[in-house]
Amino acid sequence: MNFARKAIIIIGEIMKKLLTICLCTFSVLSHAYSSERAIANLSSDYATCAAYYLFMAKGLEASDSDSSQLTRMGILAFEGAVMLSNKKVTKSRVKLSYQQLVEETGSNFSNSAILIEKYGLICKSVLENPETRLNYWLNKK
Repeated sequence: MNFARKAIIIIGEIMKKLLTICLCTFSVLSHAYSSERAIANLSSDYATCAAYYLFMAKGLEASDSDSSQLTRMGILAFEGAVMLSNKKVTKSRVKLSYQQLVEETGSNFSNSAILIEKYGLICKSVLENPETRLNYWLNKK
C-alpha cells in the first residue's frame, strides 16, 4: 500500500473516532466538564501532540534519521485538532506548544527523553484512542 492510501485510511479512522466522540459528547448530560470544554481540551491535546511529533521528527532529521512516521503522526494530530476546533486556533496552539517544547529541552534534541516521558503516552493515546482522552476531560473536576 502506498503512502497516500495509508494516510487516507488513517485519516478516515481518525474522522470516524472524532465523529463518535462528538455524538457521544452531545448525549452526555452530567459530567464535571461541559461537553464543549472537554472537546476544546481534546483539541488542545491534539495540537500539543502535533507539536510534539513534529519536534521529535525535527530531532530525527538533525541526526539524519528517517522522520517520516513522526511527521505523519504530527500531521494526523494537527488534522484532529482542526476537526475539533479550526485551523487558525490550531496553528496558534501548535506554535505555542512547539515553543514550550523548545524551552523544556533547551533547544537540544538530545534532551528529548524529557518530552518522551511527559508527552509520549498521552500523545499515543490521543491518536489511537481519543475517546479515552475525551472521557478523561469529561470526568475532570
